[in-house]
Amino acid sequence: MKKHSPIIMTVILSLGLFFSCAQSDIFYQIESEIKLKDPKIDGGPSRIVECRGHIYVASGALYEYYDAGTADGSWGKHDNQPPGIKILELAVTNNYLYVLTSKSSKLRDNSIYRYDPNRPSSDWEDMGNATDYPDFQSIYGAGDTVFAGVASGSSYSIAYAAENMNSFESLSSSSGIVSGAGFYGSRYFISIADAGVFASDSVDTLLSNPVAGTSDEGTFTAFLSYNDPLNNDTPTMVMVSMDGTFCKITDDGTGLKIITEYYGNMRFSGALSFWTNPDGAAETSENFRLLLGRKGSDIDYNSYGYWEMPLPAGDGYFYALEEPNVTVEKNATYATSLGRHYVTSIYQVPQETYGDGSRDRPIFASTQQNALWSCRQKVWNLED
Repeated sequence: MKKHSPIIMTVILSLGLFFSCAQSDIFYQIESEIKLKDPKIDGGPSRIVECRGHIYVASGALYEYYDAGTADGSWGKHDNQPPGIKILELAVTNNYLYVLTSKSSKLRDNSIYRYDPNRPSSDWEDMGNATDYPDFQSIYGAGDTVFAGVASGSSYSIAYAAENMNSFESLSSSSGIVSGAGFYGSRYFISIADAGVFASDSVDTLLSNPVAGTSDEGTFTAFLSYNDPLNNDTPTMVMVSMDGTFCKITDDGTGLKIITEYYGNMRFSGALSFWTNPDGAAETSENFRLLLGRKGSDIDYNSYGYWEMPLPAGDGYFYALEEPNVTVEKNATYATSLGRHYVTSIYQVPQETYGDGSRDRPIFASTQQNALWSCRQKVWNLED
């Protein structure tokens, strides 16, 4: 009987083990794949916004989420579309929905219109042009004011319009590219690319008040205000930069208190939302989380989707960025669905819309080029 070399036998056994493990991984991946639906809202949808109980998104046209408080909730084209050939972005103030639209196929031929959701038959109001800067580039809502990035040739500036104004005005001493805005307490916040964040209770003095420690932390793109349920409902704001900086802001009456955490190789896409577990009433970090869009890292440029961040109990630091495991039934199905895509906006239908909050409240996510997604019964799929 012919004897085999021990080395050959070892190689054969090793190859067998390798292919067995590879097959197991393939079978596991196949089992984790979900059958994707046909998307109702294709392309690269805008940020998802809510104004006076109405939820909107745009992808070319304007869509509203109808019957949000029922099991029949679904997206449909809004009956009153704004002027222009394509909607580029959405923003909201306390009482108005704002749209940035392209008027024609010409470059930089954009306009901004606003609309009162509580007067559905009202016309869209043209907000005109900003003085000396005719080209609208971006819009961001903050409290009762909308900010716009504007340009004239290769020069960039910032314009603003409060709800009691019917046109834009240039922000005093402004220059640079606006990258985000928010409102917390009585203060307006605005971020300028590579210049940091500024905050003031008056728009007139906004750019004279830089927020300490933000000028060297990259470009901040997302702001979110909420009442912290694990800290006596303390009003809180968080903001993130594309370079991986996370800031938590509170105010005890003596001034802003800022806690900054830098996540090294992590990158944030700018999608940011507060999540409440519909199935859990207990005030624990398992039931309250922040959802943060991922933009890959120095280690893995293909790492997309979003992170979960548990809220800390008390007035503590934010720590872990976790793979989705509480918002989804199985991380594996998330990883083979939304986890493959760049998320630009994420939003959970608020509890107020659902009354007692006992129903499953979907999460929606806009992606860069891969349509609108939804998470229902803790499973992500294309929203149909």
